[in-house]
Amino acid sequence: MGFADLPPELLPAMLRHLDKKDLASICQLCRITKDEGERQLYRSLVVARPCPSTDGLLLTLSRVSRISSKVRKLNLAYSSQLPFLHTVMANLTGLETLHLMNFQSMGSCQMLQDFVCILCRYSFRLRTHSLRNVTHMTCPAVSEFLSIHVELRDLSSYTDTISPTPLPTLPLSPLDTLNIGIESVPAFTSSRHISRLRVTFGASPVADSAIDALGNLRDTLVVLGLERRTSVPTRTPVDHLSSMAHVLPNIVVLTMYDDHIYSTFHNGSSGLSVINDVVDAISKFTRLRVFVWFDSDYIYWTLSLLKSIGARDIPDPAQSIFDACPSLLRLTLPAEPSSQFTYLTFTRSSSRDEPLNQIGIRDSLIRLNWNKINFFD
Repeated sequence: MGFADLPPELLPAMLRHLDKKDLASICQLCRITKDEGERQLYRSLVVARPCPSTDGLLLTLSRVSRISSKVRKLNLAYSSQLPFLHTVMANLTGLETLHLMNFQSMGSCQMLQDFVCILCRYSFRLRTHSLRNVTHMTCPAVSEFLSIHVELRDLSSYTDTISPTPLPTLPLSPLDTLNIGIESVPAFTSSRHISRLRVTFGASPVADSAIDALGNLRDTLVVLGLERRTSVPTRTPVDHLSSMAHVLPNIVVLTMYDDHIYSTFHNGSSGLSVINDVVDAISKFTRLRVFVWFDSDYIYWTLSLLKSIGARDIPDPAQSIFDACPSLLRLTLPAEPSSQFTYLTFTRSSSRDEPLNQIGIRDSLIRLNWNKINFFD
């Protein structure tokens, strides 16, 4: 019995479990394994920086269309030093997912804009796309490129700067998952099928129009993530939660991360006040079933301080959140201070007099996979 006698679905299932070195060997066995091996080997690629191995990969993709047509996902850290890049992108006719990152200096912005303009000419049609440090400049080509990919269902657009450039209105009607800066929300008022949204806050004040624009998504949006990545003291996402609860009444999953809220508290705010503000804000989401709080160092700091001074009636943050949110079924918090990998998930007990059920989980990708949180179990 040879490979030709196997059921057609069996060989791909087997090859998915092989690493790249074994796949390269499989490609040399026979014509049948060569075709499927190449499909698995080149399905997802990372082009990070100019080096001999990267140059060799790009040379292959630029010359062998049989291989380049099998690429479905590309993580590309843009560099003007990468050889054959324009030819390679033209050959990726089956590309479905593109993660485009830019870590170059501002002086190279024009080259990046030219590259994005050239991408508009190619025939691939994306379903998933992310842009990192691409929209911090005035770049009309980005809007043109996105408007071409009308089948796009998953879009992330974020920067490491604190004042990213808002996008103009984009006609992306099939869009389901969106990860953008809060100031760009009005660009997606015509995308009426978005069910999962994560918004990033920077140092710039949040305009009322951006919060009001969320109301266009009220009928479909069920997962909401809030992030703030800046060292500049500003109003926190907590300040906007109550407004969001008013315009987004159907939220069932809420995630929150704020890398500055702890230092704000540490510099003089009351830790209990911060906790109470969060509890009060999320209590306004009347259909909330899952809440994930990625950063809660000040909870541990506050409780430790209260214990050290002999305070009585120290609140239990998890129980306080459940008491404030009758609809809540699951709560996830870091298991210990500054933990990014271990979490505790709490669920309600059968009786109010019994402690909450809790289980420990270890997941280094929980923030990255914010849009895959299951709220039906």
